Amino acid sequence: MNALWHDGHLLSQVNWCREVSGRTLHALVSVPSHSALDEARMGPWPKREFAKIRALGVAPPRKRLIAGDEKGFLLNWKRAPALYVYTDSLESHPYVVRSASRGTVVPTFLLPIPHESKQYLSTWASNVQEIDSIWLTSSDALEVATYRELADPKSSLNVIGEEHRAEIEAATGKPTYLHLYRYFGAKDEKARECPRCGRRMRRTPQAKRLLPPGDGGLLSFGARCESCRTVTSDPVDDERPDLASIGRWHPTSKTRVRRK
Repeated sequence: MNALWHDGHLLSQVNWCREVSGRTLHALVSVPSHSALDEARMGPWPKREFAKIRALGVAPPRKRLIAGDEKGFLLNWKRAPALYVYTDSLESHPYVVRSASRGTVVPTFLLPIPHESKQYLSTWASNVQEIDSIWLTSSDALEVATYRELADPKSSLNVIGEEHRAEIEAATGKPTYLHLYRYFGAKDEKARECPRCGRRMRRTPQAKRLLPPGDGGLLSFGARCESCRTVTSDPVDDERPDLASIGRWHPTSKTRVRRK
């Protein structure tokens, strides 16, 4: 089960219900699609685990669909005009790739990236969700540290996220964006600079925004940079100037930016 979760085949890592009936072990799991447990779609790790079961001389695993609803997932990423990488602590699944048009989630096991990358992507998603949860419930130094990890493009969390974004874009051929947190800001941030490159970000008119952020496609974000493939929300709190500088563009004496 752990191998299937890391490869993106299961919706939850914790809600596995196991029951022993006679000499049969039953496992109840949630999956994003009917094909999620097809062995042909599995990577080396799950296949090795299934091979160990067969080596014991027991009957091969069988599956039965109890109920299904695939409406919340995009099972063919090729239909998306573009993609973006987004998750937070409110998500109940490990998937971070969404369609740019409506925000529909793409199950990780369907992405055309190496199986090892799928495992790293699932782990990274869990880290984002855990850090976001800590940030929402913390204060003082811990609040600053966790927010910096979520909002600063140079943080270790976002550096890894950018690596995943670039790999997904290269594999799919789809423009793929990475979400950076932007909760604290200045009182007037109508003109937003990309926190990565300093270029003027493309703004989404308020009337066209789809809420909540992340769930409505690219139009749910306040600003995006086409050059860096970065999306951010508009700040909510402008009463913390000490935190407003986190996640903003900080030019150096050697920096030269071509404005658009």
